Formats: sequence, structure tokens, C-alpha cells
Amino acid sequence: MQPQSSNTAVLSGPFSLQYTSLILIILTFVIGAFAGEKIGANIKPTAKNGGNKQKVEVPIGTVEYNDLFPEKESRLNHAEAGAITEVLLNHDLSATIIISSPPESGGIELSLARSITLYRMLVKAKVPASALNILATEERNLPQARVAFYYENYEEQ
Repeated sequence: MQPQSSNTAVLSGPFSLQYTSLILIILTFVIGAFAGEKIGANIKPTAKNGGNKQKVEVPIGTVEYNDLFPEKESRLNHAEAGAITEVLLNHDLSATIIISSPPESGGIELSLARSITLYRMLVKAKVPASALNILATEERNLPQARVAFYYENYEEQ
């Protein structure tokens, strides 16, 4: 009997070395992709100011109102104010509200009266006081009220 010749070629040295290197490189990237998230989760950033980090909040939405109050009065338009209340109560958000009244319409005194009226109405409606940041100003080019909503950053009291 005569030995049969096989049609398979024996891998040459340089080719098998390149093939093995390529497989190891791919394997390294695959393992790195799975382990990368776990390694990154354990790294905590440090700050030069003693480890204190300042939290920068970006509003998720801003709404401007020009009919929240009647002109030169501090009474609320309850339909408009009710919309703010519903958003704050039903979506666990906090808000920064800027109340403005130009000097010729009552100025800072009217803005303060409107701010207090709005604050009392929201707290009475069970919006947590810590979820509210209401500011009064007498700027001319601002709407009556500008409400910026943020993800909740308050603690229940």
C-alpha cells in the first residue's frame, strides 16, 4: 500500500505567527470592551479643592408666562399657576422661577408680592418648599415669569 497524499498544506511559520497575533489582538479588545465599564466605574474623580464637587444643573425645560398675573396686580391666574403645580407634583421636578415686573409697572415691590403669592399657592398645593427657588427682579425685558424645571434635587421633609 502506498501512503495517500493529503491536500492540506502545513501552516508555515510566519503565517501562523501572524494569525495567532491577530487572534490575541482581537481577544484583547473583546475582553477590554467587557471589562472597561467595570474598571471605569471604580475610578472616582478627585478635585483639588479638597474633594468637594460643585454640581452644575442644566434645566430640562423652560417655560415663559406673560399672563400668570393680571397687569399691575399680584393675584394669580389659577389656570396658568395650576399648570406649574401639576408639572411639579406629577413629575418629581424642582423649579427655579424668576418673577419680573418692570419699574413702571410696580417694580421690585410688585415682583416680591407676586413671588410670595405664587410660593404660598404652590406650597399649599403640596409642592415641597425645597423644590422651589423663586426669585424677584425688576428687569424690563423679561416675561412676567420664567420657570426652569430641573430633575429633583431636594429631600422630602
